Amino acid sequence: MGDYSLKGAVFEIRNATDTLNAVRMLKGMGIGIIFEKEGFDTRKATDEFLLTIFSGLAQAESESISANIKRGKEWSAA
Repeated sequence: MGDYSLKGAVFEIRNATDTLNAVRMLKGMGIGIIFEKEGFDTRKATDEFLLTIFSGLAQAESESISANIKRGKEWSAA
């Protein structure tokens, strides 16, 4: 099939499970994704592992920011 190239997308990931499921579905269809900025190529097992780690960190950061915003709103309302 072919490959798709993304620029700096790893840090925009907000749901690691959905991302990895999509990557694996595309991989099963013969489509690889190359994250240019990070240098990840989902056709390589080691790079898929790194994507797993980075997407998990990005998701955790997103959840932390959301929790901080929620606490800030609660404190403001009190």
